[in-house]
Amino acid sequence: MGKMAIHMRHKVWVILAVLVLALALIPSLSPAWADTEASLEEVRGWLKYYYVNPIDWNGVDQSSLESMLNSLGDPYTNYLSPKEFDSFLMGLGGSFGGIGIYIEEVSGFVTVVSPMKGTPAYMAGLKSQDRIIKVNGLNVVGAPVSQVVDLIRGEPGTIVVLTVLRGDQELTFKIVRDFIKIATISAEMMEDGIGYIKITSFGETTSTEMKKLMAELDKAGALGYIVDLRYNGGGYLDSALEIADLLVPKGHITHTVDRSKRTQTYSVTGKGSTKPLVLLVNEGSASGSEILAAAVLENGAGVLVGTTTFGKASVQAMVPLDNGSYLKLTTAYYLTPKGNNINGVGLKPTVVVEEYNEQLPRAKEILANLIANKYQLTSTALISLFINNDKGLVNGEEVALSEKPFIENGRTYVPLRFVGESLGLKVEWQQETGKILLHQAGEAIVFTPGSTTAQRGGQEYSFDAPVVLRNNRSYLPVRFLIEMIGGNVNWQQDAGRVDIILAK
Repeated sequence: MGKMAIHMRHKVWVILAVLVLALALIPSLSPAWADTEASLEEVRGWLKYYYVNPIDWNGVDQSSLESMLNSLGDPYTNYLSPKEFDSFLMGLGGSFGGIGIYIEEVSGFVTVVSPMKGTPAYMAGLKSQDRIIKVNGLNVVGAPVSQVVDLIRGEPGTIVVLTVLRGDQELTFKIVRDFIKIATISAEMMEDGIGYIKITSFGETTSTEMKKLMAELDKAGALGYIVDLRYNGGGYLDSALEIADLLVPKGHITHTVDRSKRTQTYSVTGKGSTKPLVLLVNEGSASGSEILAAAVLENGAGVLVGTTTFGKASVQAMVPLDNGSYLKLTTAYYLTPKGNNINGVGLKPTVVVEEYNEQLPRAKEILANLIANKYQLTSTALISLFINNDKGLVNGEEVALSEKPFIENGRTYVPLRFVGESLGLKVEWQQETGKILLHQAGEAIVFTPGSTTAQRGGQEYSFDAPVVLRNNRSYLPVRFLIEMIGGNVNWQQDAGRVDIILAK
């Protein structure tokens, strides 16, 4: 077994098996068995020493790979030919040769949900609700979606002919296949300070893209996030762990347990977001999605909305065999941060919403309440300023500033008149006294340039940095301002950004 140990150390790729979803056009695999004595012996060795559970070989038919693997009762331990392995990686990485359509079965017809913008299907004119009746002249009415997917996909540059029904009209499309890459993550800014992120699978670069998108949403004024994991069947373990680290500020992410009962614990670095968070999950959320969801749920980092998840809690290793094929081998189980085994059970959401179309609206409602509670707000004004930058955001809209925020002696200074008026407060300069009045709720807050004190309602308040006057413009340390008006401030050092939030 010395040779196998070397393989395991240097050549095995540890991944989370991906749930095959026809809608996402991930390939369905039918193993091409290679039952040579050498292959049988090699696979036997891997199972004997590395499979997650000890195997009782008594009564197991070891004459073929198929019977040997079927005896495990494990749908995630499989034999793959080189071609099947390539297809598996294409599905895992979100790319393949095809035409770029989402399809599903509707009333016995494989039906186009939508063509992907810019793909061959889109350019050819396929439309949502087109019913596919033939692929290359072969009748596919009543055929499984997976079979139609296999027929449509192929090498880039080759031609596939689709015959569809559009209403009562029969149309034929001759389409040249191309290299199709499915984005594993996307984001958009919604109303009420909600940043929405959709993750379809955990690809190799998804966590890097996630970090970038979160920064863009923050810059656009996001006060909280909805992360949509519905029908996300998993992907690369590292990617799921790294995204958990972005969203969970403290605690463990998961634990893995191997055949020797050795436990490895994965914990966050402590740099995760503390903004309000809602995760959308459903029965198609599996594996890496469940690791992320459990980390959020059991560490109190957010709320889960939707339906119970799939319940797939095993870790696979991709083992290269000497004949060029691969063995996808279950090597460990994972547990939630609190040590719960969800295999075959799944995670139950905090808030159960059965209807798919009602889940996102409910998540938005819940997140809006979380945002209001966090910032103690009912109606909000949000200002985002950037150090040494004459552009800012007021309630998500870009505005020009005549005075740039700056840092002096470790304190962040913001232009008082701009901030005050943007928050709906009246700012008054008393030339005869040299004082600045900020009017809020019928009271005047009095500041004096060069002074570290302010007066309000007959009381004096002090701070460790003074009001600054530059070019006849007054600047105030942002935390001093917030203490006086009762708002909230969020400082993002990496982005050089400060968010000021005030209830109106």
